[in-house]
Amino acid sequence: MKKLSTLSFGISILCVVLLLTFRVSKIVCLVADAHCSQELQDQLQTLAGKSLFLTDFESAISSSITDETVLFVSLQKELPSTLIVSLAQERPVYILRSDEKNYTVYASGLIHEHKQESTNDYTVIAVEFPLEKIVENDHVLPKYHDELTKLSLSLYKPSFSLQNSRWIDTETIQLEVSSGIRVYIPFESATQKITILEAILVSPELETVSEPLTEIDLRYKYPVLRTTE
Repeated sequence: MKKLSTLSFGISILCVVLLLTFRVSKIVCLVADAHCSQELQDQLQTLAGKSLFLTDFESAISSSITDETVLFVSLQKELPSTLIVSLAQERPVYILRSDEKNYTVYASGLIHEHKQESTNDYTVIAVEFPLEKIVENDHVLPKYHDELTKLSLSLYKPSFSLQNSRWIDTETIQLEVSSGIRVYIPFESATQKITILEAILVSPELETVSEPLTEIDLRYKYPVLRTTE
């Protein structure tokens, strides 16, 4: 029994030694099946020399990458010393415009100053109150971010053009139809109101309005239509 116990202990020590022997010397970094930027590759060099099998790589990778919009996806290990790291670049979902600056907001709610010249690929919402009311720790607060995400997606669906999106206070969004009609919708139910607006604009009854329509206010139980008179 003593010999068996000694043999078992010896095998355990050997396994530990072997596990410690395999250390990372080559790191392959991929983002969406393409090679990472040199900056990311350099940041992951902190993993070099670590045990291939006794390291919490998910935590180590997240700590090494400084860009919060780069997300860990998975990793593979190839003997004797290769680590293949797969990452993903988080995509923006909308842009907030405040004090003549644009801020990109990502799916996680993370908000960064927008660095690109063009904003054409995203819904841009002008905020007419201090961003501090809706942002905390570099993230748009969830109760606002969730609704803004749904709103930004819904604005691509209507068969009419909505433009000049303005968040005039935390409770009200103002939009304009291409014909110049101003629209007010409650923030908390913005996506549902977009659907109602769509129905109003194609309604035959709209043609019976005698004066030119200037505003559609959907902040109340029933839509309010305002004309020039």
